[in-house]
Amino acid sequence: MDTKDETYYLYELINEKPVSPFGEALYKICRRVGITQPLLEKYAEAEYALMEAEGKIAVQSSMKQQVISRVVTGLQRTSYLQTFIWLKVIKQHYENEKVIEYFRNKGLEMPLFTEEIEDELWALSGHQSPKSVKRAVDYFSSFDPVPRRLPHAMSNLPQTDPRLQTPQPTRREDRNTDALDYRGIKELQ
Repeated sequence: MDTKDETYYLYELINEKPVSPFGEALYKICRRVGITQPLLEKYAEAEYALMEAEGKIAVQSSMKQQVISRVVTGLQRTSYLQTFIWLKVIKQHYENEKVIEYFRNKGLEMPLFTEEIEDELWALSGHQSPKSVKRAVDYFSSFDPVPRRLPHAMSNLPQTDPRLQTPQPTRREDRNTDALDYRGIKELQ
């Protein structure tokens, strides 16, 4: 069991050092369904070439087995592109019908590559998933920077910040404008 506290990982992230649990987790996830480092290299290079041909890549990143090995052993930090491609091809392998059929024929339960596993791997890589970034963009696209008014009953609460004052209700000068004329009620008594 890992006894390191969060500040240990904070300093690894701040200093852009490799977060060793990412490599260990990547290795375990690959091993679970028979993805070797050479096979991951083959899948990743094919995906890299496809993305490059489509003009989606503007940065160089190696998908070679030696780099995978350095990431798995914690000697090198993974790049965003490596993380994206590796997780994409691993997920595709988990969902491949031939792999599922192989597990079924062997009488083995097919392991799942869940969204939670993917999110945790992204977190360990020190990068944010495109899904997390989109969720944040969507959240802040409808974010209103102006504080909402408190309900009227809450306006009596003490103010904690003088810059966020709730407007005080104005007193009516002419009470005869109310729906009920209180002076008329006194005369009836």
